[in-house]
Amino acid sequence: MKELRSIFFVLLLIVAAFVLYKILPAYWADYKLGRMLDQEAIVYTYQPKTDPELPTIIAGKADECGVTIGPENVTVERGGATLGISVSYYVKIDMPGIPFNMHFTTSTTNRDVMAK
Repeated sequence: MKELRSIFFVLLLIVAAFVLYKILPAYWADYKLGRMLDQEAIVYTYQPKTDPELPTIIAGKADECGVTIGPENVTVERGGATLGISVSYYVKIDMPGIPFNMHFTTSTTNRDVMAK
């Protein structure tokens, strides 16, 4: 009985490691995308870029983070002295027998410190 329990535990660890191997890169890429959005929001709060240009720029830089998105996945909102950038996208995870999509929504807001 102990041998059967040990074999089951080892198989469970192997399956858990495989699932993490497949899922963790999507979370890591989302984390890097969030950091990039924070930096870009700071830069474009003070640089005069028009709102239609920003989604294209953000989509291009998202590829560097390992996230493939189009400009239609990026939402830019300007209100007074604030700039908000939001990205919503899906990542396909190919698990043997159970492929599925994971939905991520990453957003950031920056405020111009010189504005009253």
